[in-house]
Amino acid sequence: MSTFINTPLSDPAQDEVIPLSPYFSGPGWGRPQIRLFNSMQEQFLTATPYPLTSALPKPYLSDRPRSPKISLAPMMEYTDRHFRYLCRLLSSRMEIWTEMITAPALVYTADDELVQNRFLMNSPCLENFNDNILQLGGSDAEQLGKAAELINASKHRYTGLNLNCGCPSPRVAGKGCFGAALMLEPKLVAECCNEISKKFDGEVSVKCRIGTDDNDSYENLKGFVNIVRNEGGVREFQVHARVAILSKNFSPADNRNIPPLMYEHVYRLAREEPDLKISLNGGITSLKHALEIFEECREIEGIMVGRSIAAQPWLWGMVDELVYGDRCNDSLGDVGGGGGSGGGGGGGEGKVNTRRELLQKYGEHADFEEEMEGSKRGRRRILRPIGTLFTGEPNGRRFRVEIDKLMATGGSKRGGYSKASEGFGQGPKLSELIMEAAEKTISPAVLDMTKAESLEMSLFKEKGGKGDKEAIGEWNKERKEREKQLGSE
Repeated sequence: MSTFINTPLSDPAQDEVIPLSPYFSGPGWGRPQIRLFNSMQEQFLTATPYPLTSALPKPYLSDRPRSPKISLAPMMEYTDRHFRYLCRLLSSRMEIWTEMITAPALVYTADDELVQNRFLMNSPCLENFNDNILQLGGSDAEQLGKAAELINASKHRYTGLNLNCGCPSPRVAGKGCFGAALMLEPKLVAECCNEISKKFDGEVSVKCRIGTDDNDSYENLKGFVNIVRNEGGVREFQVHARVAILSKNFSPADNRNIPPLMYEHVYRLAREEPDLKISLNGGITSLKHALEIFEECREIEGIMVGRSIAAQPWLWGMVDELVYGDRCNDSLGDVGGGGGSGGGGGGGEGKVNTRRELLQKYGEHADFEEEMEGSKRGRRRILRPIGTLFTGEPNGRRFRVEIDKLMATGGSKRGGYSKASEGFGQGPKLSELIMEAAEKTISPAVLDMTKAESLEMSLFKEKGGKGDKEAIGEWNKERKEREKQLGSE
């Protein structure tokens, strides 16, 4: 572990001297936080390297039938190519999923190269990695086959296609008659998957729920899976461990929170169907939580995570080391062991070890993308993924405010949207503005904290009573506020 420089500080509320490390210093680090961590600082400062991180379950060392994997869940309006790029900087092995793209949207714009690129384009670095999965939405088998053919012929590389049978949104499962509504028509799902398989060279999978409404029995789930496997040739399923409530006016958020999680159904399916690749989705709050699930059910192949990664992406930076067994890219030592198998291609190249490094690399991506898009809305999409990089850190909110300011003053090569955008291309590059925002609000100690140190700190915070659910809730609240702002523009 790094050598900490302790600075004594007297806390009048407790009349004692508290040793502070650089992690607990910097602008905005006030006495409430000091008191919160007072009970565990001495443990953190005097502990052997990564006592908590090293004690986490390591699925790549377990007696498992196949190598484990972590997948980034598809999230509408969020897992665009910018957020996928951010995740690839954190992990070269995580399975990266697009947001859902409907088959009609692809088919009806087949002759428009610009629109096709908007749907299918990856960041350049993603094209060189395996495990990029595109999720399709639709219920017309012929149309889905045409969409798969377009993707297969595209210059943009995807290693797998997935059919969405789990989205409970009224626009999708209601008026759209696909998504979770397809759980009621397994034979149609099988037909759709057959058509996709005929036109696409990679693997085809299905993401589904436990069932719909009152159809929450294990037998219902297994019956759906068996029909889709036997008649549609599908061997991989990602199961959100909740039912989808379609008979009531539930929002997608309601369907994520009100129906109870039924992990036992997914565990049982994985144990009873060893020839299938089963991944569990729903309610995963942290990397530690995911590792515990791998330990609890060794037959589960994968765990799919959405909101937790979006809310605290940096705390998932140790996925390759702790899930896949890669060596830790940290001069402080070997956290993960060595040379695990499984996962995508690309090794450790391009991965980052501190948030300063991440912002520098992401800045290069931001400059390239802004030059290509050149619009205010484009800048919003580019900057949105990094807004949560410092969640839970001193001044993390101040950093988000600075990023929001940059979103609001985005420039355009085609005219501009504000005074700040005049002379676009002549002022500071977006990469420089990003680093300026970070260095203005975040202390050097936090910017240069390694991902292993950050995870260790997170585990100490959890022991102190502040878990990851609070951060996810905060992210959800801010996301809704931003959606309202965008809707009013």
